[in-house]
Amino acid sequence: MTVNVFVYGTLMPGQCNHHRYCQPYLKSATIGYVLGKIYHLQPLGYPGVCEGTDQVWGYCLTFGAGFSLAELDDLEDYDPKRDPEQNEYNRHCTTVFSPNGDCQSNAWIYRMTATNIQRHQGIYLPSGKWSSQGKISQQV
Repeated sequence: MTVNVFVYGTLMPGQCNHHRYCQPYLKSATIGYVLGKIYHLQPLGYPGVCEGTDQVWGYCLTFGAGFSLAELDDLEDYDPKRDPEQNEYNRHCTTVFSPNGDCQSNAWIYRMTATNIQRHQGIYLPSGKWSSQGKISQQV
């Protein structure tokens, strides 16, 4: 059984959390985008995505046997038993599009509420791309 997760921040290949949380079970990483709005959370050094209609670029990671969403849930401070407003991020199913706009797959994504983005002084990234320096990522 495989699990798809769309990542747009520190879990992307080459970023700080990729090796620890993703690499051991990773089958493939495919560039694509989802619809939303991405912000750099400058005080925290990572991004947040909320609902929207922009193209948010990242990777659809496909995980194989042995992978569990529990570790990512912990990293993203998501607990399905809590009220969504109490979570840092909430896990949702989303459609991932290929660079040419075709529907690529469905995947889990961790999104923030607009309230959390405001609380973390989110800086809107109109490019739809994030890097650890808070600038447009050249990787995606």
